[in-house]
Amino acid sequence: MTTNLVSIDWFSATIKTIEKCPFEAVKAVISELLLMKIEQFSLQSYGINRYNSHFSCGDIKVYYSIDERTGKLSQKMGIFVQMTGQGCRQYEEYLHKNDNNWVALFQRFVSKEANFTRVDIAHDIFDRSLNVPLIYDYCKKGLCISQSKKYQYFETGILESGATVGETVNIGVKGSDSQQLSIYNKKMEQVDSGKQVDVEDWVRCELRLFGKKANAFAVSMIDHTPLPTLFFGLVNQSYRFVLDDEYSKDKNKRRRPTVKWWNDYLATKEVTILKIDREKRTLAKSERFLDKQSSKTLAMVYHAKAEAFGDDFANQYILDLISEGEKRLTTKDKELVEQYVQEQQSGKYWGTVRSD
Repeated sequence: MTTNLVSIDWFSATIKTIEKCPFEAVKAVISELLLMKIEQFSLQSYGINRYNSHFSCGDIKVYYSIDERTGKLSQKMGIFVQMTGQGCRQYEEYLHKNDNNWVALFQRFVSKEANFTRVDIAHDIFDRSLNVPLIYDYCKKGLCISQSKKYQYFETGILESGATVGETVNIGVKGSDSQQLSIYNKKMEQVDSGKQVDVEDWVRCELRLFGKKANAFAVSMIDHTPLPTLFFGLVNQSYRFVLDDEYSKDKNKRRRPTVKWWNDYLATKEVTILKIDREKRTLAKSERFLDKQSSKTLAMVYHAKAEAFGDDFANQYILDLISEGEKRLTTKDKELVEQYVQEQQSGKYWGTVRSD
């Protein structure tokens, strides 16, 4: 059975700076905090959340704003670094033991008095210790004890067959200084997106921390507390599922005992490890698609063109396909191409500080 894993699945923080030159300010954040090179990033003249520009390397984004009147960096807004789940997986390509790891990254940001706006910790569960319908059933019965006031349930299905292809329970809401626990069927999500999944069961329990809670987590992180310990400690403090009316007559549900299945889940901390396997995302899906699905079709069409009209015509047909494809490339596509080139041209120390 696949071992349960825990990982950082979202990282975003704002850094204040006294540097007024936008390029130099961003370069300092990229080189000193992310330990990357600005040459690996591409400049984009748009942003999010009132930031009007950013540098991006795949899903690793560094946002900033330029004062239109002075042309200088808007120091009030600072520089905003965001890595989504995909960005975190991408950044793990830059981790290298003690030279650069998640603890070291948090330490560098804390040393610059960064304000963490969101941090997610994901627990990938393969041992069937949690399932979404059971969580939903207990929430619906009012048997989840938490400071959170609301829950949401989402189900995605196929109209023709009625088959369920996605299910999620969110406890709590996003934003401000809150936290949210999201439990969803990761295997369904992956299969529905066309990916091959080689595990029998895969549920993800994701703890999303915002504002003050994200900052408190960052402080705990730099104390070298293991990530599984931090995750289960926060979950245990914040959520509890209790016996229903059939097994307890106590009208005060908060006094009721915790159900066995939730205690069993919390006990899986002992068999949960930090995820360290790196997943190269760059063009991987596109490469697999070409290798396994398109290569045969392309060969058939090429030979048909060659036999019918000659080799020159067939070769030109392939070149025309590429040319047409280039016209359709988005900014995101070009970023992935740039990231791929960097990976292929860099050695094992790519993105880390060498000691020699």
